[in-house]
Amino acid sequence: MYKRQVLRTVPLFADLSDEALARLAGATIRRTYAPGRTVIVEGAPCRAAYFVAEGQVRVFRTSSGGRQQVLAQLGPGQGFNTVPPFLPHGLNHATVQAVTPVVLYAVPADALRRLVAECPELALALLQDFADRLDHLTNLVEDLSLRTVRGRLARFLLDHAEACLLYTSPSPRD
Repeated sequence: MYKRQVLRTVPLFADLSDEALARLAGATIRRTYAPGRTVIVEGAPCRAAYFVAEGQVRVFRTSSGGRQQVLAQLGPGQGFNTVPPFLPHGLNHATVQAVTPVVLYAVPADALRRLVAECPELALALLQDFADRLDHLTNLVEDLSLRTVRGRLARFLLDHAEACLLYTSPSPRD
């Protein structure tokens, strides 16, 4: 029952039926990692998709020269490594490392493929997640390839201006 409650907090699974969530929970394995421990390694065969229950992980890629590019820092309710189980060679796209003590729920790749084949609502939820990721990456490619550094900076400032104003505006009582 506890696994279902945790999985229900993952936005990807929030609207799944109780039956679909129970099937997913039955396939998950709880894993814990200490800060600094590596969860998965870029280029290694994909063994599972993961969903963060507690803590923070860092997702990054490393160049042949050793330079690291952080792709994301993920926390509770977020997932990673959901695409490789569906690729022909199924290799991890990035390295993931625990930043804090972390509790993850792993869904083995073969179990995830089986569940998707048997549960259309899970398949649709994953497709929506894939579509969101594709949309994000398309926008990122547009920014990197079609905008100058000045244009990217201007867009960043505009995107974050409202949040900055909320932190710097005087309260109504001032």
